[in-house]
Amino acid sequence: MCPYKYYHVMRQSKDKKILRYQMVLKALALGVKPTARLFNTSAPVVRKWSKRFKTDGYLGLNDRSHKPHYSPGATPEPIKSLSSI
Repeated sequence: MCPYKYYHVMRQSKDKKILRYQMVLKALALGVKPTARLFNTSAPVVRKWSKRFKTDGYLGLNDRSHKPHYSPGATPEPIKSLSSI
């Protein structure tokens, strides 16, 4: 589809969902590996976006946060409140 690497295009893109949606549609029509070759990316990337599209629909193609759900080394809340005084 494009001569540029998937990651470079994603970095420059304003709306990433459109390209990901095109990738998912091609993957459904052609398969994972041919789509990965077409978009200059890896098969696990195509599988990831296809899986998210199947489970969450078009909204599943949004970026997700990498913030951890739990931080065992976080400062306890009472100590945080003391430092703000």
